[in-house]
Amino acid sequence: MEIEVKTGFGYFKNLQGEITDKAVLQPGKHEIAPGFTYHEVEDEAALSAVQVYQKPEDPGHRRRKKIQAELEAMAIERLTAKNDPDFK
Repeated sequence: MEIEVKTGFGYFKNLQGEITDKAVLQPGKHEIAPGFTYHEVEDEAALSAVQVYQKPEDPGHRRRKKIQAELEAMAIERLTAKNDPDFK
């Protein structure tokens, strides 16, 4: 899809209506990927006020990462103790 950029400042939204990215483009015609819309703002100050969507952190993600790191440390410790040549 082709868009006409006038001010040069804008942002993109996906099909879910989430702001996915900010853009500073040269005025003129530009192609955008299917499934996205472009929304222009007046100037750079207005663009800086736009908040890009950030997916909320999964509450279990931090816990899983800690468990994974602990298991990895335990495995390395055991393999090192066994004199495994890959863990010297």
